Formats: sequence, C-alpha cells, structure tokens
Amino acid sequence: MSSEILVNTPGYYYAFAHGGAIILYTLFLKDKGKKVYCWGIRIAFLILLLLWLSADAAPQIMFLPAMAVTISLLFGILKLTCDLENVKALYYCARSFILGEFTASLGWQMYYYFRQWVPERARPAANIIFIIVIYGVIFLTVLFL
Repeated sequence: MSSEILVNTPGYYYAFAHGGAIILYTLFLKDKGKKVYCWGIRIAFLILLLLWLSADAAPQIMFLPAMAVTISLLFGILKLTCDLENVKALYYCARSFILGEFTASLGWQMYYYFRQWVPERARPAANIIFIIVIYGVIFLTVLFL
C-alpha cells in the first residue's frame, strides 16, 4: 500500500461529509424563515461547498486559509438558515466541521483498506457504496444518540 495515496483523501469525500454533517445539525435547529427559503439556501451553499472542496487545487501552503473558507461556508449555512446567536452558530459549526472531518477520514481509510479485494473495474462503484454506507452509519449514529 502506498502511503502517498492514503494521505490524500479526495476532496469530494470532505465535501459530502461536511455537507451531510451540516444538514444533520440543521435538522435539530429552528429554521430562520420558510422551509423552502432555508432549504434553497442550504442547497446553494452545499453546491458551493462541493465545488470548493472538490477542486483540490490549493497548494499546501494555502491549507489553513482553505480550511477557513470551508468553516466560513459552514457558518454561513447556519447563520442564514437557522435562528441562532453567533456563539451557538459557532458551536454547531465546530461540531459539524469535526464530524465532517472524522467521517471523510474514516470513509477514505475504510475504502482504501478494502479496495485491495475489489477488482480494478469495480472500484468506482465500490467507492460510491463505501461513501453511502460509512457516511450513513456515522450520520445515523449521531442522529439517534
């Protein structure tokens, strides 16, 4: 196994993980306005988050500013769609960020470990299945705890 591939978790893993985590936490919170408005804003921010994290174009020196942009997007979703004070929004932003990072990392490590038994041509499908199963298990666990 090459450790170089393992440390480079694909950006879309993080995008889906952070998106799922922020949606999970917004389910517990009071919406700021009409549900259609809130879900429209969430979907727009999730598309922005997916485009941002899937780009994988930032050089290593820009890692911290890139993470700051990611956290700002998560905070923006919370402030625009949920009726929260700034301190509570920061709290839920931190929780969703940590959950997203954990989910993406665990998902990639599980996929990378089990991919040795998956035929080369079936790996893209296995990748999608791993994302759905691992993320689903983690998010459902958090939802019901």
